[in-house]
Amino acid sequence: MTYYSIYSGIMNFFDYRLKMVQFALEFGVTKASKEFKTTRKTVYKYLKRYSKEGLEGLKNKPKIPKRIPHKIPKEDEDYILSLRDRHPSWGAKRLKLRYKLKYSHTAINRVLKQNQRIKKKKRKHIKKKELQEIKRKYRAFEYNQIDAKDLSDIPQYWTYMKRLNLPRYQYTFRELSTGTSFYAYSDENNSYYAGLFALYVIEHLSTRGGSVSDGKKYNISPETMKIIFQTDNGSEFIGNVRKKTRKKTLFEKIVENNLIDYQRIPPRSPTFNSDVETFHKIIEDEFYECEDYQNKDEFFAKAYSYLLFFNYERENTNKDNKPPYQLLKEKEPYLNDKILNLPPIRLEWLAEKMKENKEYKSVYHLPLLPKI
Repeated sequence: MTYYSIYSGIMNFFDYRLKMVQFALEFGVTKASKEFKTTRKTVYKYLKRYSKEGLEGLKNKPKIPKRIPHKIPKEDEDYILSLRDRHPSWGAKRLKLRYKLKYSHTAINRVLKQNQRIKKKKRKHIKKKELQEIKRKYRAFEYNQIDAKDLSDIPQYWTYMKRLNLPRYQYTFRELSTGTSFYAYSDENNSYYAGLFALYVIEHLSTRGGSVSDGKKYNISPETMKIIFQTDNGSEFIGNVRKKTRKKTLFEKIVENNLIDYQRIPPRSPTFNSDVETFHKIIEDEFYECEDYQNKDEFFAKAYSYLLFFNYERENTNKDNKPPYQLLKEKEPYLNDKILNLPPIRLEWLAEKMKENKEYKSVYHLPLLPKI
Protein backbone atom coordinates (compact mmCIF):
# COMPACT_ATOMS: atom_id res chain seq x y z
CA MET A 1 0.00 0.00 0.00
CA THR A 2 1.49 3.38 -1.04
CA TYR A 3 1.55 6.66 0.89
CA TYR A 4 -1.12 8.16 -1.35
CA SER A 5 -3.52 5.23 -0.96
CA ILE A 6 -3.03 5.38 2.82
CA TYR A 7 -3.48 9.16 2.76
CA SER A 8 -6.75 8.95 0.82
CA GLY A 9 -8.21 6.45 3.29
CA ILE A 10 -7.55 8.23 6.61
CA MET A 11 -9.43 11.00 8.34
CA ASN A 12 -6.46 12.68 10.04
CA PHE A 13 -3.84 13.28 7.33
CA PHE A 14 -2.09 15.92 9.49
CA ASP A 15 -1.21 13.44 12.23
CA TYR A 16 0.09 10.95 9.63
CA ARG A 17 2.41 13.58 8.15
CA LEU A 18 3.53 14.66 11.63
CA LYS A 19 4.53 11.09 12.50
CA MET A 20 6.36 10.77 9.18
CA VAL A 21 8.35 13.98 9.82
CA GLN A 22 9.17 12.98 13.41
CA PHE A 23 10.32 9.56 12.18
CA ALA A 24 12.50 11.18 9.51
CA LEU A 25 14.11 13.54 12.02
CA GLU A 26 15.00 10.61 14.25
CA PHE A 27 15.93 7.87 11.76
CA GLY A 28 16.58 9.68 8.48
CA VAL A 29 14.79 10.32 5.19
CA THR A 30 15.47 6.96 3.58
CA LYS A 31 14.08 4.92 6.46
CA ALA A 32 11.08 7.25 6.71
CA SER A 33 10.28 6.83 3.00
CA LYS A 34 10.31 3.04 3.42
CA GLU A 35 8.34 3.08 6.67
CA PHE A 36 5.60 5.34 5.28
CA LYS A 37 5.55 3.79 1.77
CA THR A 38 6.41 7.01 -0.06
CA THR A 39 9.26 8.69 -1.92
CA ARG A 40 12.23 10.55 -0.48
CA LYS A 41 10.99 13.63 -2.36
CA THR A 42 7.73 13.59 -0.40
CA VAL A 43 9.55 13.23 2.91
CA TYR A 44 11.90 16.10 2.00
CA LYS A 45 8.91 18.25 1.01
CA TYR A 46 7.26 17.98 4.41
CA LEU A 47 10.55 18.26 6.28
CA LYS A 48 11.18 21.53 4.49
CA ARG A 49 7.68 22.79 5.23
CA TYR A 50 7.97 21.72 8.87
CA SER A 51 11.31 23.51 9.34
CA LYS A 52 9.97 26.75 7.81
CA GLU A 53 6.35 26.83 9.02
CA GLY A 54 6.19 24.38 11.92
CA LEU A 55 2.90 22.51 12.34
CA GLU A 56 1.20 24.83 9.82
CA GLY A 57 3.40 23.38 7.09
CA LEU A 58 1.85 19.93 7.52
CA LYS A 59 -1.67 21.11 6.72
CA ASN A 60 -3.15 20.85 3.23
CA LYS A 61 -2.19 23.77 1.00
CA PRO A 62 -4.84 25.38 -1.22
CA LYS A 63 -4.40 24.23 -4.81
CA ILE A 64 -5.70 27.41 -6.39
CA PRO A 65 -3.04 29.50 -8.16
CA LYS A 66 -1.78 32.60 -6.37
CA ARG A 67 -1.84 34.57 -9.62
CA ILE A 68 -4.32 34.25 -12.49
CA PRO A 69 -2.78 35.81 -15.61
CA HIS A 70 -5.92 35.31 -17.71
CA LYS A 71 -8.32 36.82 -15.18
CA ILE A 72 -11.08 38.92 -16.72
CA PRO A 73 -10.26 42.68 -16.57
CA LYS A 74 -12.41 44.88 -14.33
CA GLU A 75 -14.04 46.77 -17.20
CA ASP A 76 -15.08 43.50 -18.89
CA GLU A 77 -16.50 42.21 -15.60
CA ASP A 78 -18.58 45.38 -15.27
CA TYR A 79 -19.86 44.89 -18.82
CA ILE A 80 -20.88 41.26 -18.08
CA LEU A 81 -22.67 42.38 -14.90
CA SER A 82 -24.54 45.10 -16.80
CA LEU A 83 -25.72 42.50 -19.31
CA ARG A 84 -26.90 40.25 -16.50
CA ASP A 85 -28.80 43.13 -14.91
CA ARG A 86 -30.46 43.79 -18.24
CA HIS A 87 -31.41 40.09 -18.55
CA PRO A 88 -31.78 38.73 -14.98
CA SER A 89 -33.00 35.32 -16.13
CA TRP A 90 -30.20 34.68 -18.59
CA GLY A 91 -27.40 32.30 -17.71
CA ALA A 92 -23.71 32.47 -18.61
CA LYS A 93 -24.06 30.37 -21.77
CA ARG A 94 -26.89 32.47 -23.14
CA LEU A 95 -25.07 35.74 -22.44
CA LYS A 96 -21.97 34.46 -24.24
CA LEU A 97 -23.93 33.32 -27.29
CA ARG A 98 -26.14 36.39 -27.62
CA TYR A 99 -23.44 39.04 -27.07
CA LYS A 100 -20.51 37.10 -28.58
CA LEU A 101 -18.44 37.38 -25.41
CA LYS A 102 -14.85 36.19 -25.84
CA TYR A 103 -14.64 34.48 -22.43
CA SER A 104 -15.76 30.94 -21.63
CA HIS A 105 -19.15 30.41 -20.02
CA THR A 106 -17.45 29.07 -16.88
CA ALA A 107 -15.46 32.30 -16.50
CA ILE A 108 -18.63 34.35 -17.04
CA ASN A 109 -20.47 32.21 -14.52
CA ARG A 110 -17.68 32.81 -11.97
CA VAL A 111 -18.08 36.58 -12.40
CA LEU A 112 -21.81 36.31 -11.83
CA LYS A 113 -21.41 34.16 -8.73
CA GLN A 114 -18.71 36.33 -7.18
CA ASN A 115 -20.93 39.38 -7.57
CA GLN A 116 -24.07 37.75 -6.14
CA ARG A 117 -25.92 37.69 -9.46
CA ILE A 118 -26.69 33.98 -9.05
CA LYS A 119 -28.63 32.54 -6.15
CA LYS A 120 -26.71 29.97 -4.18
CA LYS A 121 -28.02 26.47 -4.62
CA LYS A 122 -28.60 24.39 -1.55
CA ARG A 123 -25.38 22.49 -0.94
CA LYS A 124 -25.49 18.74 -0.83
CA HIS A 125 -23.65 17.57 2.25
CA ILE A 126 -21.83 14.82 0.40
CA LYS A 127 -18.67 15.16 2.44
CA LYS A 128 -20.62 15.06 5.71
CA LYS A 129 -22.45 11.91 4.63
CA GLU A 130 -19.19 10.30 3.57
CA LEU A 131 -17.69 11.02 6.98
CA GLN A 132 -20.74 9.56 8.71
CA GLU A 133 -20.31 6.37 6.71
CA ILE A 134 -16.64 6.19 7.72
CA LYS A 135 -17.56 6.62 11.40
CA ARG A 136 -20.16 3.85 11.22
CA LYS A 137 -17.47 1.41 10.08
CA TYR A 138 -15.44 1.83 13.26
CA ARG A 139 -15.91 -0.59 16.10
CA ALA A 140 -17.36 0.72 19.36
CA PHE A 141 -14.76 2.82 21.23
CA GLU A 142 -12.18 2.40 18.48
CA TYR A 143 -12.00 6.09 17.42
CA ASN A 144 -12.45 8.70 20.15
CA GLN A 145 -12.02 12.45 20.57
CA ILE A 146 -11.04 14.26 23.79
CA ASP A 147 -11.26 17.98 24.49
CA ALA A 148 -11.48 20.51 27.33
CA LYS A 149 -14.21 23.16 27.61
CA ASP A 150 -14.06 26.40 29.61
CA LEU A 151 -17.47 26.77 31.27
CA SER A 152 -16.90 30.32 32.52
CA ASP A 153 -18.16 31.83 29.25
CA ILE A 154 -21.68 30.42 29.81
CA PRO A 155 -23.70 33.24 31.49
CA GLN A 156 -26.24 30.99 33.22
CA TYR A 157 -23.55 28.71 34.64
CA TRP A 158 -21.09 31.47 35.57
CA THR A 159 -23.27 32.85 38.36
CA TYR A 160 -23.55 29.40 40.00
CA MET A 161 -19.85 28.74 39.43
CA LYS A 162 -18.95 31.86 41.43
CA ARG A 163 -21.59 31.47 44.14
CA LEU A 164 -21.28 27.72 44.75
CA ASN A 165 -17.60 27.32 43.80
CA LEU A 166 -18.44 24.93 40.95
CA PRO A 167 -15.67 23.67 38.61
CA ARG A 168 -14.62 25.86 35.71
CA TYR A 169 -13.40 23.24 33.20
CA GLN A 170 -15.05 20.21 31.65
CA TYR A 171 -12.97 17.40 30.13
CA THR A 172 -14.94 15.51 27.49
CA PHE A 173 -14.58 12.12 25.78
CA ARG A 174 -16.65 11.42 22.65
CA GLU A 175 -16.80 8.07 20.85
CA LEU A 176 -17.42 8.55 17.11
CA SER A 177 -19.37 5.50 15.92
CA THR A 178 -22.24 5.76 18.47
CA GLY A 179 -21.79 9.26 19.93
CA THR A 180 -21.29 8.00 23.49
CA SER A 181 -19.91 10.79 25.68
CA PHE A 182 -18.24 10.98 29.11
CA TYR A 183 -17.08 14.04 31.01
CA ALA A 184 -15.48 15.14 34.27
CA TYR A 185 -14.60 18.46 35.90
CA SER A 186 -11.73 20.38 37.47
CA ASP A 187 -10.82 23.91 38.57
CA GLU A 188 -7.71 23.98 36.38
CA ASN A 189 -6.96 23.15 32.77
CA ASN A 190 -3.59 21.41 32.52
CA SER A 191 -1.94 18.14 31.55
CA TYR A 192 -2.22 16.78 35.08
CA TYR A 193 -6.01 16.76 35.05
CA ALA A 194 -6.22 15.86 31.36
CA GLY A 195 -4.11 12.80 32.19
CA LEU A 196 -6.30 11.89 35.16
CA PHE A 197 -9.39 12.15 32.98
CA ALA A 198 -7.84 9.91 30.32
CA LEU A 199 -6.95 7.37 33.01
CA TYR A 200 -10.47 7.57 34.47
CA VAL A 201 -11.99 6.73 31.07
CA ILE A 202 -9.43 4.04 30.20
CA GLU A 203 -9.94 2.19 33.50
CA HIS A 204 -13.71 2.37 33.06
CA LEU A 205 -13.59 0.91 29.55
CA SER A 206 -11.20 -1.86 30.57
CA THR A 207 -13.23 -2.90 33.65
CA ARG A 208 -16.75 -2.45 32.23
CA GLY A 209 -16.04 -3.53 28.65
CA GLY A 210 -16.65 -7.26 29.05
CA SER A 211 -19.59 -9.14 27.59
CA VAL A 212 -22.47 -10.41 29.73
CA SER A 213 -24.19 -13.27 27.90
CA ASP A 214 -23.92 -16.26 25.54
CA GLY A 215 -20.24 -16.66 26.25
CA LYS A 216 -19.24 -14.17 23.56
CA LYS A 217 -16.36 -11.86 24.36
CA TYR A 218 -15.80 -8.22 23.51
CA ASN A 219 -12.82 -6.64 25.22
CA ILE A 220 -12.05 -2.96 24.87
CA SER A 221 -8.29 -3.14 25.07
CA PRO A 222 -5.30 -2.59 22.74
CA GLU A 223 -4.69 -6.34 22.77
CA THR A 224 -7.96 -7.04 20.94
CA MET A 225 -8.57 -3.86 18.92
CA LYS A 226 -6.93 -0.64 17.81
CA ILE A 227 -7.94 2.29 20.05
CA ILE A 228 -7.40 5.89 18.94
CA PHE A 229 -7.49 9.00 21.14
CA GLN A 230 -7.57 12.27 19.17
CA THR A 231 -7.09 15.77 20.62
CA ASP A 232 -6.29 19.28 19.47
CA ASN A 233 -2.89 20.89 20.14
CA GLY A 234 -3.84 22.43 23.49
CA SER A 235 -1.15 22.67 26.16
CA GLU A 236 -3.21 20.44 28.45
CA PHE A 237 -2.52 17.58 26.03
CA ILE A 238 0.91 18.25 24.46
CA GLY A 239 2.48 20.82 26.82
CA ASN A 240 4.47 23.88 25.72
CA VAL A 241 5.57 23.38 22.11
CA ARG A 242 7.84 26.43 22.21
CA LYS A 243 10.36 24.72 24.47
CA LYS A 244 13.45 23.45 22.64
CA THR A 245 13.38 20.11 24.47
CA ARG A 246 9.77 19.11 24.91
CA LYS A 247 9.05 16.33 27.38
CA LYS A 248 5.98 14.14 27.17
CA THR A 249 3.06 15.33 29.27
CA LEU A 250 1.23 13.19 31.80
CA PHE A 251 -1.62 12.85 29.31
CA GLU A 252 0.74 11.52 26.62
CA LYS A 253 2.45 9.17 29.09
CA ILE A 254 -0.87 7.67 30.22
CA VAL A 255 -2.08 7.16 26.66
CA GLU A 256 1.25 5.63 25.63
CA ASN A 257 1.49 3.38 28.71
CA ASN A 258 -1.94 1.98 27.89
CA LEU A 259 -0.88 1.24 24.27
CA ILE A 260 -3.41 3.64 22.78
CA ASP A 261 -2.73 5.29 19.41
CA TYR A 262 -2.60 9.06 20.04
CA GLN A 263 -3.39 11.47 17.18
CA ARG A 264 -3.30 15.27 16.98
CA ILE A 265 -5.37 17.42 14.64
CA PRO A 266 -3.94 20.29 12.52
CA PRO A 267 -3.50 23.65 14.32
CA ARG A 268 -6.56 25.93 14.38
CA SER A 269 -8.71 23.28 12.69
CA PRO A 270 -11.57 22.60 15.14
CA THR A 271 -13.63 20.85 12.47
CA PHE A 272 -11.33 17.84 12.85
CA ASN A 273 -12.71 17.55 16.40
CA SER A 274 -16.26 18.31 15.29
CA ASP A 275 -17.89 15.42 17.18
CA VAL A 276 -16.69 16.47 20.62
CA GLU A 277 -17.27 20.17 19.77
CA THR A 278 -20.83 19.30 18.77
CA PHE A 279 -21.37 17.65 22.14
CA HIS A 280 -20.09 20.79 23.88
CA LYS A 281 -22.74 22.83 22.06
CA ILE A 282 -25.46 20.32 22.90
CA ILE A 283 -24.69 20.12 26.62
CA GLU A 284 -24.43 23.91 26.83
CA ASP A 285 -27.87 24.37 25.26
CA GLU A 286 -29.62 21.49 27.02
CA PHE A 287 -27.96 21.51 30.45
CA TYR A 288 -25.82 24.49 31.51
CA GLU A 289 -28.13 27.14 30.04
CA CYS A 290 -31.33 25.81 31.61
CA GLU A 291 -30.51 24.18 34.97
CA ASP A 292 -30.48 25.64 38.49
CA TYR A 293 -28.51 24.30 41.46
CA GLN A 294 -28.80 24.80 45.22
CA ASN A 295 -25.40 23.32 46.05
CA LYS A 296 -22.47 21.30 44.62
CA ASP A 297 -24.12 17.95 45.28
CA GLU A 298 -27.16 18.95 43.25
CA PHE A 299 -24.94 20.10 40.39
CA PHE A 300 -23.08 16.78 40.17
CA ALA A 301 -26.33 14.84 40.52
CA LYS A 302 -27.88 16.73 37.61
CA ALA A 303 -24.69 16.40 35.55
CA TYR A 304 -24.81 12.64 36.12
CA SER A 305 -28.50 12.52 35.19
CA TYR A 306 -27.83 14.34 31.94
CA LEU A 307 -25.01 11.94 31.04
CA LEU A 308 -27.34 8.96 31.55
CA PHE A 309 -30.07 10.67 29.53
CA PHE A 310 -27.68 11.49 26.69
CA ASN A 311 -26.10 8.04 26.43
CA TYR A 312 -29.21 5.91 27.00
CA GLU A 313 -32.23 7.95 25.89
CA ARG A 314 -31.50 11.06 23.80
CA GLU A 315 -32.14 10.52 20.07
CA ASN A 316 -29.42 11.76 17.73
CA THR A 317 -30.79 13.20 14.49
CA ASN A 318 -27.44 12.65 12.74
CA LYS A 319 -27.47 8.96 13.61
CA ASP A 320 -30.89 7.83 12.35
CA ASN A 321 -32.67 9.27 15.42
CA LYS A 322 -31.15 6.63 17.66
CA PRO A 323 -29.50 7.12 21.09
CA PRO A 324 -25.93 5.86 21.66
CA TYR A 325 -27.24 2.88 23.66
CA GLN A 326 -29.35 1.59 20.75
CA LEU A 327 -26.51 2.05 18.26
CA LEU A 328 -24.13 0.26 20.62
CA LYS A 329 -26.48 -2.70 20.98
CA GLU A 330 -26.80 -2.96 17.21
CA LYS A 331 -23.01 -2.98 16.84
CA GLU A 332 -22.12 -5.10 19.88
CA PRO A 333 -25.25 -6.75 21.35
CA TYR A 334 -23.24 -8.66 23.98
CA LEU A 335 -21.51 -5.62 25.45
CA ASN A 336 -22.15 -4.81 29.10
CA ASP A 337 -24.91 -2.19 29.48
CA LYS A 338 -22.93 -0.39 32.18
CA ILE A 339 -20.27 0.64 29.68
CA LEU A 340 -22.21 3.87 29.02
CA ASN A 341 -22.50 4.69 32.72
CA LEU A 342 -19.49 6.69 33.93
CA PRO A 343 -20.32 9.27 36.66
CA PRO A 344 -18.91 12.76 36.03
CA ILE A 345 -16.60 13.50 38.96
CA ARG A 346 -14.36 16.30 40.15
CA LEU A 347 -10.84 15.31 39.14
CA GLU A 348 -9.38 16.90 42.27
CA TRP A 349 -11.27 14.25 44.22
CA LEU A 350 -9.70 11.53 42.07
CA ALA A 351 -6.22 12.96 42.69
CA GLU A 352 -6.79 12.90 46.46
CA LYS A 353 -8.01 9.30 46.34
CA MET A 354 -4.91 8.25 44.45
CA LYS A 355 -2.60 10.04 46.88
CA GLU A 356 -4.31 8.33 49.82
CA ASN A 357 -3.39 4.97 48.33
CA LYS A 358 -0.08 4.36 50.12
CA GLU A 359 0.86 1.55 47.75
CA TYR A 360 1.80 4.20 45.19
CA LYS A 361 4.18 7.09 45.82
CA SER A 362 2.59 9.38 43.23
CA VAL A 363 -0.10 9.48 40.55
CA TYR A 364 2.57 8.92 37.90
CA HIS A 365 2.58 5.22 38.87
CA LEU A 366 -0.86 4.97 37.22
CA PRO A 367 -2.75 2.87 39.78
CA LEU A 368 -6.17 1.34 39.16
CA LEU A 369 -9.09 3.52 40.14
CA PRO A 370 -11.35 2.67 43.09
CA LYS A 371 -14.56 0.80 42.29
CA ILE A 372 -17.55 3.09 41.75
